[in-house]
Amino acid sequence: MIAWLAPLLAAAGCYVAAALAQGLSLTVLGVVLRAVALWWLAAYLGYGVSLALGACLVAAITGCALLTVSRWLLQVLFALLACVCVLAAPQPLYWPLLLGLIVADQTLGLIVERVPPLWEAPNWLLACALVAVVGTGVVASRWVIGIAQPPATERTLQTLPGALVEGDPRLWMRLETNAAGAIWIDRRAAPGGRCALLFHGAHASGSLQSTARSLVRSLRLAGYRTLALDHPGYGASPAPTSDAVAAWDPAVLTAHAVERARQLGCTRLLPVGHSMGVTEALRLGYAAPAQPGIERVLLLGAGLFEDNGSTDAYWHDRFHIDRGLQRRLGLERWREIRDAYYRNEAYCADRRRRQAGVGLDYLTFAHEHANLVASRDRLWRCLEFIDSRRRELPTSHYLDAFTLGPLTILQYGAIGALREHLQTLRPAGG
Repeated sequence: MIAWLAPLLAAAGCYVAAALAQGLSLTVLGVVLRAVALWWLAAYLGYGVSLALGACLVAAITGCALLTVSRWLLQVLFALLACVCVLAAPQPLYWPLLLGLIVADQTLGLIVERVPPLWEAPNWLLACALVAVVGTGVVASRWVIGIAQPPATERTLQTLPGALVEGDPRLWMRLETNAAGAIWIDRRAAPGGRCALLFHGAHASGSLQSTARSLVRSLRLAGYRTLALDHPGYGASPAPTSDAVAAWDPAVLTAHAVERARQLGCTRLLPVGHSMGVTEALRLGYAAPAQPGIERVLLLGAGLFEDNGSTDAYWHDRFHIDRGLQRRLGLERWREIRDAYYRNEAYCADRRRRQAGVGLDYLTFAHEHANLVASRDRLWRCLEFIDSRRRELPTSHYLDAFTLGPLTILQYGAIGALREHLQTLRPAGG
């Protein structure tokens, strides 16, 4: 329960501090504290995309407060900030959150504005109360988030219409590590011969990100036991200490995962690649003759890198941020690593035009990133498999899954759509 209350308590503390500032006639400080409350909620809910724009709006609100502009203009800016907090990643369940944020903020804002100057109370006492509230919030927020973990139970809570609420995935995913990296094994899936090797997309949490967890659940419901690999530098897999290009090759971990799957009794393997993980799933699919048991490859959200170099600086930064790297690789070395292990353009070159001996399921998303929409058709035409199928899922690139503090919200609709497709998989030519 405290996991849901943590952001509300922190926001409430900011509003209390804003009211105290208003009582001290520190109107500007009160306005800024109110804006910070909304911005903190955005950060807590995990909307990383919204933080930059949110910071700009906080600055705009501060500037308007300093210039003593119309109160109604400030209300509009606050409503816009609430919208940014939610619309940065539009999904069905975000709309109630948006409405709730706007209504709550506008109501509390009006209450804060009506706090009269508390001249009857000593200013030093009010100042101490203000410092105490803000200081306690700063010190306690990390503690609150740290203990905001769901009960240690295997139970999945169904508390939202059309959605699942999951807690700590380590309750049902067993971590195995070795020199090559980390593999998470689904303990809830029934033992059997059908297994999936999951290669996750670009996210610091690796195989524990919300999208990967939605994929694991869909695979489990379709009868697959999942081994999810944390790409080098992501999740529980440490980043290579060497700057050599070969040190970043994920194939070593992939080979270990295949061997581990054999030890678990897996006779049929389904490589599943999402977004960034598509590249490694394709490599395994084209190597299928040397890997008995691989009959099909499943790709989701595949595409090509932009060829104009305009986004190199962004992806160069993401390479280091996602992996938490303290040292920084040079741009040219990063390009060498990217070209070797993260690009699918090689499959469109004549030297790689050969037919894979397995089947391919190429799943796209109805709501997709613009760069992938622009390139996914070209990649589809380049891939040559003996049995290829293409389908569009009515979801976003992230399967409409998202994180709410320590909890993860998974959508029934996305899970069901993927499960239905998984149940139609058959050996190539079968």
